[in-house]
Amino acid sequence: MPTMMPVQVGKPAKATRNIRHKDHVNTYDIRLFPVALSAWIGSWWGTSSFALYMKEQPVIHICIATAIVLSILALFTSWCCGYQQKKGRHLRAQPGSTRLALAVVLLCVLGTYIVGYCALSARNSDPLFIQAQTQEKERVNVEATVLTDPQERSLAWGGTYWTAWARSHLIHHPVQQEKGNCYAHPSSHTDECASSALFILRGSGTPRILRGDTVHIRGRIIPAGLSGTQAVGTIFVSHVSVTSVSTGWDAYVRQLRAGLQEVTHVFPAHTRALVPGMSVGDTRMMDEKLRADMRTASLTHLVAISGSHMAIIMGVLSGILPARGRVRLIVCALAAAVMVSVVGPQESLVRSALMTGISLGGMWMNRAGQSLASLWCVTIAMLAEDPWNSRSFAFALSVIATWAVIVPAQRIMSGIRQHGGKRKGWRGRLIGSVCEVLVVSVCCQIVTGPLIVHMTGEWPLWGAVANMCAAPAVAPATLLSLGAAVTAIHLPGLSQVFVWCASIFTGWIAYVAHLVSQAPWARVNIPGGFITCGVFVCGIGIAWSGWLLASGRRVLM
Repeated sequence: MPTMMPVQVGKPAKATRNIRHKDHVNTYDIRLFPVALSAWIGSWWGTSSFALYMKEQPVIHICIATAIVLSILALFTSWCCGYQQKKGRHLRAQPGSTRLALAVVLLCVLGTYIVGYCALSARNSDPLFIQAQTQEKERVNVEATVLTDPQERSLAWGGTYWTAWARSHLIHHPVQQEKGNCYAHPSSHTDECASSALFILRGSGTPRILRGDTVHIRGRIIPAGLSGTQAVGTIFVSHVSVTSVSTGWDAYVRQLRAGLQEVTHVFPAHTRALVPGMSVGDTRMMDEKLRADMRTASLTHLVAISGSHMAIIMGVLSGILPARGRVRLIVCALAAAVMVSVVGPQESLVRSALMTGISLGGMWMNRAGQSLASLWCVTIAMLAEDPWNSRSFAFALSVIATWAVIVPAQRIMSGIRQHGGKRKGWRGRLIGSVCEVLVVSVCCQIVTGPLIVHMTGEWPLWGAVANMCAAPAVAPATLLSLGAAVTAIHLPGLSQVFVWCASIFTGWIAYVAHLVSQAPWARVNIPGGFITCGVFVCGIGIAWSGWLLASGRRVLM
């Protein structure tokens, strides 16, 4: 009589969880990548000069749209008629349909193209844009809201100027004649028209405006191109007056930034620049020398609030809040929302905040997910919300750098952990930490290199080394700077203590930036521009595809 084997209740469940975890780690979900890529292409296409040419040829426009719609219908109908349940009921993900995927891609291209075309048409039909194109270098009289804090720059022949982004509310025309250095008051016969155009302000001297102010501007406007940029032009300011200041939460943010500058004014230049920059993204106090050194050393991302800052904040909150329950998730979500409202809607910060929100939502529903799928989902959402992101280098760098961290760098780091698992003691942990920092720096440097070359024509050769050397000071400098910002208004004495502690680490970061910028071949000129960028991107894509095939990893399509 056969005997039954003893059953252990706990073991199989644990083994199953381990198998599922291993299967989850060894799988890359790129099902949303074609959709994200098609959304980027459609948005780029809709905001390009080709869309303006198509506007003049409505017949071609209608034919292309009709062909895409018919292709989508044909592919979807073919999928519905020929669909059969595929075998493999116990697979974690059923094989997808190529016809349905192609239909979704075409639909995404068409939808984002329409959104981008509508955004371009709204920009080109704005009264301020029309006035800039028809009366180039003529004086304009505009009421607007300042969207960013003015950034001061130095001129090569001496003097300073400042720039800021603003959005118009009202346009007064015709412009009154100038009397000396002042303008005559607008007469009662002056026409007014509403406007919502985005433009750049440029003025000389010290700016007297801040983010959130409603201002009255007079100056000459230099128009931008008919496509390719969201700004309608640049207004060279001859007179600006503040009609109303920000109120409510914006006023509190303004007071916080002013208080932070007040408590840092007695500290060295690197502290005055990096503490506000690493806490609230305020780089107004950064001089040109430090700015150039950090750009040469590829350290400017430290003062552009992004995913690394969000990761540090979430890590600290996860450590000090209860390990279980939904309180921690709610507090982390509120922290991400507060960071976005204080710093402003920067592309990199919004992208990291949305990815954090998706991760927190998955934890709330007790469902695991992949960062790669979250990245593509956030990319699609941001392109659909603002098609001009497809032409933003900051947004492209943010997406590409995030991909470098969560795909190649994560895989290499997991290999390092497995290989170095036998090492024990502080030496082994130190070597592993140094290797991980170096891997992340090198991966980001290689992947973002093509865009940097396309933007500047130069390659920061020692950028990875600079990031590795500055990495030990980034987390403490960020946390201490945040502490200084939080206590700057109500506890200025404690805020100065935080600033003094942070100055130790910001001094090291500034020293690394200066040392690397003075090294030989700190910036290597690479000719080729867009062609070199395309070759690098294709090479990275081929290398990644070959690595996926060689490693035997599953790819969900």
